[in-house]
Amino acid sequence: MWFKKNKTRFLIIGLVVLCLTLGTFAILPVSASPSTYSYAVTTPSLNWNSPANSTTYYTGLNAPTTLADSHRIYFPASGTLSAVYISAYNAGVQATSEPFSVYIRINNTTDVLVTSLATADAAPHGYNIWSNTGLSQAISQGDYFEVKIVTPNWTTKPTTLYMQASLSITP
Repeated sequence: MWFKKNKTRFLIIGLVVLCLTLGTFAILPVSASPSTYSYAVTTPSLNWNSPANSTTYYTGLNAPTTLADSHRIYFPASGTLSAVYISAYNAGVQATSEPFSVYIRINNTTDVLVTSLATADAAPHGYNIWSNTGLSQAISQGDYFEVKIVTPNWTTKPTTLYMQASLSITP
């Protein structure tokens, strides 16, 4: 049985609820109240072609652009953002190893640092993983996020990266 609340759709399947928001996926026990379960929010795998030097990009539902607040992914329930994992698959030229910063931007106002030491220097067909498991950022149902990336001044820029983010939300 499907039901909808705000922008979130729920499907009851036996003992679990499948919770869907555009770009968001969570499985919740039917008996759980919002304050007793953890869930993950993920972004689709996105293609980032030839990022410019010293530029701020935003991504979430679409390929990275310089336009903030245009890639919203909504949180289906309140909780605490406790961990972020972002993988970047190199499908093109290997970049040099200048570090840059990656954030989770909440409601287009709050930047939560994932890392200031991200690199995009994986060999072709390799991965860079950027993560932070020591977060404690309160979020409310209906808040939204984007991934914010501030690129360095690369000597050699990556040409094609596929990125995917997973956020862990705890009660």
